[in-house]
Amino acid sequence: MGDCSVTFAHTADDAYDIASHGNHRGNDAAGICRLNPDGTITVIRWIGRVDSFGRYNLRGLLGTDGQEKDGPYAAHTRYRTHGSRDAEQILRASHPMPIGGETVYKGGHAITRGAEAVLVLNGTIPDRYLYPMRNFVIEKGRTLETDGDTEIFLHYLDLKGIDSAIREIPGSYSAIFMHGPSKTTHVFRDRHGTRPLTIGKKDGRHVAASESFSIENADGVVVEELDPGSMAIIHNGDYELKRVLYPDVRFCHFEPVYLQKPRSRFARKFVGEQRERAGKILHDQHRANLIKEGFFRHGTVLTYIPTCPYDAAVGFGKASGLDVSAIFYKVRDERAFLQLDRASRESSIRSNLYIDEAYNVGDANVILIDDSLIRGVNSRVAVEMLKKAGANKVALLLTEPMVGGCEREIQLGCERGVAMPPNDEFATVEFGRNPEKIGKGIGVDYLGFMEINGLTRALDIPADKLCMECIGGPRFD
Repeated sequence: MGDCSVTFAHTADDAYDIASHGNHRGNDAAGICRLNPDGTITVIRWIGRVDSFGRYNLRGLLGTDGQEKDGPYAAHTRYRTHGSRDAEQILRASHPMPIGGETVYKGGHAITRGAEAVLVLNGTIPDRYLYPMRNFVIEKGRTLETDGDTEIFLHYLDLKGIDSAIREIPGSYSAIFMHGPSKTTHVFRDRHGTRPLTIGKKDGRHVAASESFSIENADGVVVEELDPGSMAIIHNGDYELKRVLYPDVRFCHFEPVYLQKPRSRFARKFVGEQRERAGKILHDQHRANLIKEGFFRHGTVLTYIPTCPYDAAVGFGKASGLDVSAIFYKVRDERAFLQLDRASRESSIRSNLYIDEAYNVGDANVILIDDSLIRGVNSRVAVEMLKKAGANKVALLLTEPMVGGCEREIQLGCERGVAMPPNDEFATVEFGRNPEKIGKGIGVDYLGFMEINGLTRALDIPADKLCMECIGGPRFD
């Protein structure tokens, strides 16, 4: 389960607020749990964003005033990459996922009381590890209600412990495991650090979140990014850091390119600064070709598809001397990428993306900046809108190299938690890994991707410390 967010806090309100600031990573379902003084765990899960369930109503169900340090609490926002649209099935697979207790499903939400352990997870477990884990937990007499990796991993953790899991299961995950009988919470990260996890402090107590942005926006202070292969142990308010394995770092490059907020820190660097460097590098890589195509003459306009590529557009503007024009706007704070299928993505972007008529693009040559071209849905719609508004030419420049398709007889894609698996409907599958053919297919006059060496320079991270399998980088275990 990738593209999600995890949260740990000591008050219900802090957990709610920090999780709310992680909704850009997933908004299909949300949940929060409390480790009660008697060692039982209460779990509440619901369909939609965090604020789809009122905080004051949650307080009553959790038995707290919200601001008292009577936790600990864990919370989660979920992006559903596949599966049923049925509410109960979505809730069964949502987090915090419990072991034990009694669960009552009530339409758009579910309440579990008396749980013994819970897990919130951002990431995924590869099938080659998942199937042996599944067999192990079933042999130990455990019953599984879902076919997802989270429930299997939860039982595995409960049976073997966190140390064993980090040592034995490479995976791609950041997670929070709460154990009722011992009144202990483990916040941990796999050896590669592919999925992010940040430790902070709020009112003198440690908190954790997938992104530093979530902690700071909830008036917390960032302490550090949890090292890959490490865990934080919280028991009766005490906090202990423990390294299980030395890191074998493979940070997901797509985190700063698209997933994270610009104010977040990735590999101890600000994401917005990484994106601005990407825009400058993108300009340097494509300027000569753009001039040949008639851009940079009188009437050239620079813009972006909101909101993620803004900083990259600023960087491109600084390098080119062009001002950034906010030609497009969105009505909802919604990412089409997070929709379940192609039809839903197209419906999302067409009902949400608009042109501000205050900007006249008639007869203009438009340079359009976006973060990535995965399936081509957003790009097609944006280019179509610009042409309909009278644009003469449109150049689309991406801060991400080509994703997916077949290279050296290997079907590219992500198997480490981002919802673009090798069998996805990539534009590179539809048109091949050929920028000219892809450009014609989506209706642009010039299409330019970031080169891999440019990406590593923009992120300021060595190539051997990045996971780039989906764009043709080396595989690792």
